[in-house]
Amino acid sequence: MSFAVFDAAVHDGRRGVEISLRGYAPAGRGPFPAVVFSHGFGYSRLGYGFLGSELARAGIISLHPTHAGTDAAALLGFADTQAALSFALGRPELWRSRAADVTAVIDAVESDQLAAIQGRCAAARIGVAGHSFGAFTALLVAGARIFVEGREEQHGDPRPRAFCALSPPGLGQRGLQPGSLRDLTRPVLCMYGTRDQGPHQQPPSWRGEAFDDLPPGDKLELVLDGAPHETFANLPEGEVRPDKAHVELVRRAVASFFRAHLCAERAALDELRALQVVRREK
Repeated sequence: MSFAVFDAAVHDGRRGVEISLRGYAPAGRGPFPAVVFSHGFGYSRLGYGFLGSELARAGIISLHPTHAGTDAAALLGFADTQAALSFALGRPELWRSRAADVTAVIDAVESDQLAAIQGRCAAARIGVAGHSFGAFTALLVAGARIFVEGREEQHGDPRPRAFCALSPPGLGQRGLQPGSLRDLTRPVLCMYGTRDQGPHQQPPSWRGEAFDDLPPGDKLELVLDGAPHETFANLPEGEVRPDKAHVELVRRAVASFFRAHLCAERAALDELRALQVVRREK
């Protein structure tokens, strides 16, 4: 299916901010389901086009907001990316802001504010996905409980039908504790690689703690053998280009998951299970 790329801005009246986004929209009248994609730290609306285009070709609108404060501009003033990331990981206001950005984009879709897709989006069929910091954002919107300065917070949105967390965080960081994900009853896909270390050099298995903490029911975890963190953004690891087979697996998994849960293509679940990766279900 052919698609168009567009840029737009969403006004969040609650916070008085503008959120810039890039969208990937299938050609045709629709109505099409939509996925809001949350980028990783240091990226922006311009990243993850390989997933946006794949979803659009599958008949799903993909909306990629820029999260101010954790985007590429957030790297300015720091000695390196790790220093900037460590700062952001300790700022709960940035966690909340990211979840609010996603909610604001969903509001814009629901009220048909985006001119490029007006009248063509099925607002009742929305999903949320993200990579790394964006995976944490997706889990927040899904209803994760976080603990900040001894207080429990939730920033969930009841409207999305399904969630995809690429390189999700494990427990013990950003307010996540055992039981933080116990209320996530909607479908969730978690995906990471066996070389996908955490931001403080946690082993890749740390990312599997997210799946362990989820309750049973429409939960799936896929692990790519040999894939580093950058694979899920289709970026090189240093001088090494991403493995094309790994990138293709990520593309197919994300599109199949949302086709199953937003487009009611139940055969897409069989396609997910047929992928040549380590898999856990519950």
